Amino acid sequence: MSTIINAIPSYIMTAVISTVFYFGLKEAQTLIYSKVLHAQTERSRALWNLIDQLSEIAVNSLVGKNMSGTEKFAQATQIVQSALDEQEFTNVNIKAIQSAKFKLPTRSRT
Repeated sequence: MSTIINAIPSYIMTAVISTVFYFGLKEAQTLIYSKVLHAQTERSRALWNLIDQLSEIAVNSLVGKNMSGTEKFAQATQIVQSALDEQEFTNVNIKAIQSAKFKLPTRSRT
């Protein structure tokens, strides 16, 4: 009987350590998931910023061309898509590129 009484603290310690380990793993899993989600969000934000910058550069390169607005838009879209392909962003949808802010350059009035 005394051996059973002497073994109870070790059983309790084993149960407590196992419970702490289990909940620690669950918290670590939640933390890792949130970090992965944050990294995906930051990558997406960086990609959108890149698309906006490329679209502005593409529009600036087509300013002096003798083309209609529709042709310039199509050409700028193609320039942005080829630049993204060169940077190995091959999974970008053409609709995402077309929704980018194709800004016209501002002219100074002096």
